[in-house]
Amino acid sequence: KYIDSAVKNRDCIAGDAYKLCQKWIVWNLMQAGYTEGEDITYQNFTWNKYYKKETDLKTTITASPYTTDGKFYKREGRSYVECAEEEATYVNAVITGTNIVVTKKGKSDEQIIVGMHYDGDGTGDNGSGISLGLITAMKLFNVETDYTIKFVFFDAEEYGLYGSTACANAMSEEEIAKTKY
Repeated sequence: KYIDSAVKNRDCIAGDAYKLCQKWIVWNLMQAGYTEGEDITYQNFTWNKYYKKETDLKTTITASPYTTDGKFYKREGRSYVECAEEEATYVNAVITGTNIVVTKKGKSDEQIIVGMHYDGDGTGDNGSGISLGLITAMKLFNVETDYTIKFVFFDAEEYGLYGSTACANAMSEEEIAKTKY
């Protein structure tokens, strides 16, 4: 109910409830007993999106921090090719996304990763996943588990699975080896 009323538009580029949703997730986890900076950590990552030059990025990208690479591009087929400003139609925005990672320590360092994405719109995409992940993390806080459980609230799923890709790419060989599921 709260997701559809207060944090429905969680689009990571222009969602008016994007930052509020991040805070709401963390607040609920802290109410359950998790500690920010210890059990709750943040994984920042960047991804690129091309915009028409005449577009005012400050009114287009309102939810996430961004920069541009200072270069200009034109489109050739499916690719964007760097070119002189007078030939250019596009600029490249480098957008910063944030995964919220919650670690529930278990008896062993072997881990299970539970993932859901929080960018989206409404309950179906993916408010139901946020709800399920939150309630599961909250219910398991005081439960002894055999494995460590890592709940990852992924960002930027809607634009190309960037959050989950960043999380997977950041895993060390040791982390991969100890991941059961």
